[in-house]
Amino acid sequence: MDVLSALSAGAGPSATPSNQSLGQQDFMRLLIAQFQAQNPLEPLGNTEFIGQLAQFSVVSGVQQLDSSFKGFAQQLTGDQVLQGASLLGKPVQRVSDQIGFDGQHAPVMTLDVPPGAARVEVDVLNANGVRVAQRVQDNPAAGEFTLAWDGLLADGSRATPGRYGVQARAVAGASSAALTVRTEATVTGIAPSAQGLQLHARDDRGGQHRARRHRAFAGADGRDRP
Repeated sequence: MDVLSALSAGAGPSATPSNQSLGQQDFMRLLIAQFQAQNPLEPLGNTEFIGQLAQFSVVSGVQQLDSSFKGFAQQLTGDQVLQGASLLGKPVQRVSDQIGFDGQHAPVMTLDVPPGAARVEVDVLNANGVRVAQRVQDNPAAGEFTLAWDGLLADGSRATPGRYGVQARAVAGASSAALTVRTEATVTGIAPSAQGLQLHARDDRGGQHRARRHRAFAGADGRDRP
């Protein structure tokens, strides 16, 4: 068996990295043994010798590259966990189609209003998807717009504590466009996963939320936003 055959055997399906893979010392021992056992009348040619060295270099390079990638992946995961840990207990904003109402505090919603909008309409929906309240803002300025729902229903009564759906839109004449709603929450836990870092958050009114690869940054008011 020449060195190339030994390398192939070591890299076969039945090989286990712990006791059958070939390292540099194994390669050199096999190469010396091959020189000692070669036919003096037909010695190993330069081309074959160089080919064996080249193939071993490729195999060794691939192994080192694989090890480097594994180390990089572990470091990246560690950095993500550290970054997520720094968010624990901090307020963040998250995209959501629901708000929580505890019966006392007004949940806050943030929208991005496009230029030219004549008004902004926000519908509050019950568990059956029926509108139970609406907030309207005429002539809103373009950009970030924040509003709060005081918990009052359309009939003037007060909403019971719980989760409510929200839908927002910008209206200009006969046209309207749906707007993304962001609500505030507090990060309560982190969990690395194959898809990325997951943050577990609880909104100020008790609702749970899990966001994959949640990203936050501090705004001018000192609060963290995605």
